[in-house]
Amino acid sequence: MILVTGGTGYIGSDLVDRLRDKYNVKVLTRKSKKSKDFEFVKGNITDYKSMLNATKDVDYIYHLAGITERKGFGVSKEKFFEVNVDGTENVLRAGIENSVKKIIFVSSVGAIYEDMTIYGLSKRMAEEVVKRYSNKINVITIRPSFVYDEERFRSLKKYRIFPKLGIDFKFHPTFKEPLIRAFLNSIKCKRNGFYNIADRKPVKINDISNVLKNDLGINQIYIPKILIGIGKFIPQLSGFIRTTFKDREFNIKDSEEYLKYKPEDTIEAFKRIFGD
Repeated sequence: MILVTGGTGYIGSDLVDRLRDKYNVKVLTRKSKKSKDFEFVKGNITDYKSMLNATKDVDYIYHLAGITERKGFGVSKEKFFEVNVDGTENVLRAGIENSVKKIIFVSSVGAIYEDMTIYGLSKRMAEEVVKRYSNKINVITIRPSFVYDEERFRSLKKYRIFPKLGIDFKFHPTFKEPLIRAFLNSIKCKRNGFYNIADRKPVKINDISNVLKNDLGINQIYIPKILIGIGKFIPQLSGFIRTTFKDREFNIKDSEEYLKYKPEDTIEAFKRIFGD
């Protein structure tokens, strides 16, 4: 039996669909729900007792639940820590108490930034919790970068537009499908540790825009540098802009070796998304 927290989210819902082809799956939910394809179990990662109940007779846990960067606007620092740090500890403790074989925890590359946001800090603190419990339970920690697929860019594709920025930087995102396969492979991985996930190599963000324009006729929407600079002074955007609009490159060799991760080519992925 596999328990998935965050199983109704952007990544979790796809993961659950793939897992239920081979495994019995139950999905943690804060509200009572029913499904003909898998079991919903009511609980909340911030409530240890409910996690003890949810993890009974469970062999593996995929822990994806948490407050994300995108959904964290207006959320207090205390709430980030309660959900992303304390909640992760509750999952670990419950897993140990109920003799779970392995936990696959979803962190973020934001946890290894020097100039991290509150979200990134909460993920780094959660990783420290994982380290404290690593001698008591098997844990694989997966750190995806910005995850994308056709769904993420549906509106831009519909109107055949893509931004052209007044600044340029190395962009190293993660195409969703190879990430899901890495999650599936994690069950059989015998090496605990921390694994970065991203595409094959970083690309300049404006190279994506130029290729889409030149090869597919996608219209460019110019966003001047001054407008991006103004965004740094808006509290809801400052952290995102500060950490996103700069060169990023992640080492994915361990993921390729131990999780059998097969990274996507970013340019080719965007061409498929906007060309279909």
